Amino acid sequence: MAHTQSLLHDGAVNSRSFSIVLVDDSDTFRLACQAALESVPGVKVVASAQDGPSALALVRTAPPDLVILDIAMPGMGGLEVARQLKLLPETPPFVFLSMNCSPEYQQIASHMGAMAFVSKKDLFEELLPLVSHLTQGLHTASPAHGTTSQGDEP
Repeated sequence: MAHTQSLLHDGAVNSRSFSIVLVDDSDTFRLACQAALESVPGVKVVASAQDGPSALALVRTAPPDLVILDIAMPGMGGLEVARQLKLLPETPPFVFLSMNCSPEYQQIASHMGAMAFVSKKDLFEELLPLVSHLTQGLHTASPAHGTTSQGDEP
């Protein structure tokens, strides 16, 4: 598994890639999302999982810089994975993805401390710019309200 990196205090990113663990039960979506994410300079999807237990094992083994979670998966969904991540000594930042963009899901994501809540259909418009900013050390995302801190409401 690839080495992970951390953002430095001055906002610069060290020479290793920005590591992501991608979690979604759809093989097709995971592959497409991985290709899209890795089109962002400096980004590497170091691991992917199709279920919650596998995701937790991956994150515990090699904590990434970011975890991207599908909210609705059979068995342990993304919400439960996030609850478990929050029990770790150092919780990695996480972003929720979903086809269901209900205000209820957005509110839950915000209360859970998600960096963002992104509709799967807005992957290119929202998730890729967010990841690009993170690789540059620009933490402009407001929790669960899209990709910028402009006060956009869900």
